Amino acid sequence: MISTELSPMQRLFLWSLAVSPGGGLYLKEAKVKPTPAGNRKLLEKQGLTRESGRPTYVELTDEGWLWVQEHLNEPIDTRSPRIKDVFAGLTQLLASYFASQDQTLSIGQMIHQAQDYQRRVAEETAEIVRQASAAEPSLQDPSGLPEAIQQACLLLTDGQFKQRVRLAELRPLLDSYARNDVDDALLAMQRRGELSMMRLENPLEIGTADRDAALTTISGQETHILYLQGASPCQPQLQ
Repeated sequence: MISTELSPMQRLFLWSLAVSPGGGLYLKEAKVKPTPAGNRKLLEKQGLTRESGRPTYVELTDEGWLWVQEHLNEPIDTRSPRIKDVFAGLTQLLASYFASQDQTLSIGQMIHQAQDYQRRVAEETAEIVRQASAAEPSLQDPSGLPEAIQQACLLLTDGQFKQRVRLAELRPLLDSYARNDVDDALLAMQRRGELSMMRLENPLEIGTADRDAALTTISGQETHILYLQGASPCQPQLQ
């Protein structure tokens, strides 16, 4: 089985091969090179790339092409300026593809269709999660959730209000309650001004745990963090 535990630069290197003619290039011409060299050789050991000749020529294997196809939706968390070269190569390939096709579908129509598909998948996934959460019984009376949420937030912030709390860190502290009860309590507390929820604006900060723990508001905004606004009459005492 192919390992997906690759570093951002290893991922970027695979994409640089994918947008190169024939899915390969001479290493001396590569603008993206995973360092140290062992990181590049690891891709070959995993069967994703093949190296040959002198000077060294690197190309994607069938497994490498499969990896690229299966990871189209995953971000490459790197600030390397070389990512623009990969993007430019990809757009050039798209331009060549559309120029070679005898079709009436424009790139704008293709993008709109893709966005519609993404929205439908997101809505279907949210509905599945909602139904599963609704069927999950609470182990504790949800009436105590506001106090439990406040206490958990203060535990994560060392007793400080107005400090950022990730939902990914908060939810495990509230796992004795059903997720839909926790979500309802968080939304109610936000309406009362007891806390503020918002999304992480930097995509590089959003990990898998953040996406799994996200709460989607009534307006459709996906939130990942919250700030406890201030002391309330029922402020819990931390032990």
